[in-house]
Amino acid sequence: MTIEELVKFIEEEKERLRIRFNVDKMTENEAIFSQTVKLMEEVGELAEQVIASKSLQRSKDKEFSEELLADEVADVILATSMIASRLGIDVEKALQAKIKKIEARYN
Repeated sequence: MTIEELVKFIEEEKERLRIRFNVDKMTENEAIFSQTVKLMEEVGELAEQVIASKSLQRSKDKEFSEELLADEVADVILATSMIASRLGIDVEKALQAKIKKIEARYN
């Protein structure tokens, strides 16, 4: 999947969520806050899978699989992309700028 395809999917998903969860009744700030809370939920689920993948989970309730781990990574990327869209951030440009900064550290 390209960044362009991701952005297109995010715009389509925003419309589906708008209809399904009646997002029109929310202010833009409430929608951003709601999506940020969703991101934190997804990060928590990713952390659970990472911990389970390294057999560090205290609870035996959490099942680990490569598929679940990949799903949680994807959920974090999608939730982050949704926030970026709501904030008007061009994900591709933001990634390019950040990578350039990181690479500059090593030059």
